[in-house]
Amino acid sequence: MKPLEFIVTPPFYDPSAQKKGNDKKDAASPPTTLDERIDQLEAELKGEFDEIEQALDSGKDRENAYMEQMRKENKDIQNNTSSRYWVGVYFADEAHRDEFLKNAGLTDLVEEQYINGQQMADRLKIPLTKRVIEPPKSFKKHKDFTNFTL
Repeated sequence: MKPLEFIVTPPFYDPSAQKKGNDKKDAASPPTTLDERIDQLEAELKGEFDEIEQALDSGKDRENAYMEQMRKENKDIQNNTSSRYWVGVYFADEAHRDEFLKNAGLTDLVEEQYINGQQMADRLKIPLTKRVIEPPKSFKKHKDFTNFTL
């Protein structure tokens, strides 16, 4: 029985493996043996796997940044809604609320829907230890949120 012979034909030849330039003497010759073709394919696959690995690493970096941003946002949400330091005062309606703020002399302290407790205590001449107070922040989604698929 005759041993099998493998001949690599041009359909299996990768023209991108050619050297730059149009000169035929500079062009890479197509692989002529199965071993050469296997080596060529292994090199190509290694390059592709390296690119995939880099893309995955880049995705992990973006995912880590997103998760860190989400942790920060969740902490902001928790801090902004924690009943440990937050007090809600309610009235019959908006006119009732506005009347209270006007009569208490607090109208100018309202920032959107919030009043800084330290400023309110100062205005009402209530003794309160001075501390830095950060106003609540709005909750935003991470800028890359739409780039992630789960």
